[in-house]
Amino acid sequence: FTGSQRPLTALRSDARMNMIDAVELATHGIPEVLICFDSKVHRASRATKYSNEHLYAYKSYNSPTIGSFGVNIKLNHKVLKSILPETKRHPPIINSLANGNITSLMCIPGALPSRPFIDALLSSTSGIIVQGFGAGNLPITSNNWLELFEKALDRQIPVVIASQCESG
Repeated sequence: FTGSQRPLTALRSDARMNMIDAVELATHGIPEVLICFDSKVHRASRATKYSNEHLYAYKSYNSPTIGSFGVNIKLNHKVLKSILPETKRHPPIINSLANGNITSLMCIPGALPSRPFIDALLSSTSGIIVQGFGAGNLPITSNNWLELFEKALDRQIPVVIASQCESG
């Protein structure tokens, strides 16, 4: 995948270079969906849109980039080795104590958890992460969030409140 922050017809468009990078990368036969943007290559499944105004629009927070473009393409062979099929694969090590039944809720303006949603959520999860505004703030125009937290506490379901912000 690729795209641009500025239209192809704009004088300072990033579309041309992103397209050239994506086409050249496609010739390498990497069996993965990738994003080519701002002379960097990200795994699509690990990338997040970071900015809608900077040319470095994507970031991979929990995974290194696959590579970068300059005079030559520099590929991260350590990451590629984990993607490309091997003849001998070792089974993954699974932490049997880890719980994958965690729900992440992103707080957006105007969206409040309703009582039916709260009841359904609490009957189907083992933990909740709420991504609030700023430093982790939530709307207080109603008691919906407080009701969710109190009911989770009663059921001994841990709740973590985090920020959506990358820095600050």
